[in-house]
Amino acid sequence: MELSWAAGKYIYPKGTKKLAHFMPLQDFSLEIAQNFSLYVSLRLANLEKNFSLLEKLEIRQWRTRLLTQEFVKMVKACNFLNPIFHDCGCEMGLIFEELKIIGFKNNDFQYNMYFNNQKAQAESNIFKLNKRNKINCFSNSLKESDLSSKSVVFFNSHLGVRPQFCFPEINNLKNLEETQGIVVALKFVKGRKNIVKTSVYGEEIEIPSFYKILDLMSLCKRSWFYKILDKYDKDFFLPDNEKLEVNTILAYSSVKGEKLKDFKILDPD
Repeated sequence: MELSWAAGKYIYPKGTKKLAHFMPLQDFSLEIAQNFSLYVSLRLANLEKNFSLLEKLEIRQWRTRLLTQEFVKMVKACNFLNPIFHDCGCEMGLIFEELKIIGFKNNDFQYNMYFNNQKAQAESNIFKLNKRNKINCFSNSLKESDLSSKSVVFFNSHLGVRPQFCFPEINNLKNLEETQGIVVALKFVKGRKNIVKTSVYGEEIEIPSFYKILDLMSLCKRSWFYKILDKYDKDFFLPDNEKLEVNTILAYSSVKGEKLKDFKILDPD
């Protein structure tokens, strides 16, 4: 018998081992509350220069789990010039607040956020993101016509698999040759085929294969710095017959980018 940490009801069709449904025994509001708590803590740190909330154990652990600081470290290493950021996947402005925490470019940058569903945009209105200086909110997915030579595109499916975030359209990675740079945090499974995994919330999510991501990155005809986080946040997905763990790749591409510690170079050829 193989045991899992997940508590709840597993439902299988009679005579099969294929999981049909999972009903978790947990408080569904908890993760949403953690997202709000982290956002408020970052916002207060920026407004009042009071960082004590960020040192609270629960906030610090959640910040680490979501990799928001790691993502911003990649942005900083890119050495962008007068960037216009296009955020696909982070619907709460967490990365925006993290950039302000480090005083990126003395906060002289434009930040565009894209909401591909009405619910996400309604939740963003709670924090009045569309009223914030430097932020533009759009009720659509990112389009090629939105981009310019100053553009920097964020794809973050590490956040995208979780509640209150959206899974970015990673196929758009191949159309970004003329942008200033790209920064990604992407979920993947090893192997050559995409796999559908079930989250602890009972949602089925298609996780791309590592080779699919490498192909998309290579199609950009750019050099990348990247790092693999094996089995990071793996318990977010239920065990299944595929036996393939979900991993995360952190990567960035910029003409003037500097290599961060533990990152490797991926050449387009």
